[in-house]
Amino acid sequence: MAAKLGNLEVGLETVAQTAQRLGIRTEIPRFPAMPIGSPDVIPLQMAEAYAALAAMGTRTQSSPIMQVVSADGQVIWEPVPERSQALDPLSARVMLSLMEDVVQRGTGYNGVRNVAGLPFDIPAAGKTGTTNDATDVWFAGTTPSLQALVWFGMDQPQRIHSQATGGGFAAPVWGEFMRQVYVGDLFADEASDNGESPHPILPRPEPWPMDGLVTREVDNRTGLLASQWCPADRRYMEVYVPGTEPAEPCDDSATGAPSLRWPW
Repeated sequence: MAAKLGNLEVGLETVAQTAQRLGIRTEIPRFPAMPIGSPDVIPLQMAEAYAALAAMGTRTQSSPIMQVVSADGQVIWEPVPERSQALDPLSARVMLSLMEDVVQRGTGYNGVRNVAGLPFDIPAAGKTGTTNDATDVWFAGTTPSLQALVWFGMDQPQRIHSQATGGGFAAPVWGEFMRQVYVGDLFADEASDNGESPHPILPRPEPWPMDGLVTREVDNRTGLLASQWCPADRRYMEVYVPGTEPAEPCDDSATGAPSLRWPW
């Protein structure tokens, strides 16, 4: 679907320029496979790009130095964040909703929620990634208050493991890190042995706001409005930028077969 959208609906040049606005500074060849992630990109740039989605489209250029401090604790220098609006805030929020689905029911669900045990009441969103031949796997994830990216790979590309995937390898590491930040129980047994109580580093964040978006109950095969003429088990709630929501009801009653229409 991403390849079809990038090549036939949106255009490769638009995809590449959007990625650059979000913070990707490495070369992006305009090849048909580019929309599904064929360009090589360093992890720091990926983290910066995904952070812009989490910040409702506002890009903040990353810095490897947080502060320069003198021997007596005085702050000598710290970077001034450079911010720019890279995406429309509502469009960014819809993308973030898709990334929430990755953690709630998609390729990152098992690693983040089950293996790592990040509680369901901690809002999280992310994207798994696995390259050809399992040479690189990653998980770019965010909560409303913290962004982090986990990457496994080699300086000279080679297969990590025959079964390596972003969801199986990187997502659990991200989930354990976030659990330690918000729950503080990663080393609970050690703390108990020492007579200590584990404490979270940050308070649990509130969910991302949905202000300005509209929701509709739609059919998961056609993308059209759910109706009495389509199976009830295909209904789900979706979010839209106002004016882009479907207006036509789903109707499979005429043929008894799934519709292939899509409201583009």
